Amino acid sequence: MIVRAPFCSSPPPLVADFDQAAWRQAPPHRLSRLWSGAPAPTELDTTARLLWTASHLWLGFECGFTELDIDAAIDTSVERAALWERDVCEAFIASPREPGSDSYKEFEVAPTGQWCDLAVHRPRVDVEWGWHGGMDTAATIDEDAGVWRAVMRLPFAAFGGAPAAGD
Repeated sequence: MIVRAPFCSSPPPLVADFDQAAWRQAPPHRLSRLWSGAPAPTELDTTARLLWTASHLWLGFECGFTELDIDAAIDTSVERAALWERDVCEAFIASPREPGSDSYKEFEVAPTGQWCDLAVHRPRVDVEWGWHGGMDTAATIDEDAGVWRAVMRLPFAAFGGAPAAGD
């Protein structure tokens, strides 16, 4: 899937609310597969939105759920190791400035706003567990609707600089 992120001259507030004016220009993209590649059940319907500003890439997720596997000890001020073992949305981003063809950055956000980021140079072999890209997150859980929403704000400095034309 190729997704184009619209430029936003005025960034949205860091809240998981896609009714904000900036987010209305970012079309939702349906993510219809589980991590395994199998079709996702409709009750787990998930959409992603992308925006970019002069200094950040913004990712927004809206995820259906029937139950949540979340960490009860919530502290969003520190990175949560092994967050991928719970319910999360993940972004795997390879910049043209990466040192190798297998290199990428991994960013995760949980329904609680907890986060994890790492630099991967060779999957499962050379991973910088202590790398921090400067991401910020916001999240909210709507139990009645069975939906959680999350936003990641990723500084372009995490990728070695802002994108150039054609990136």
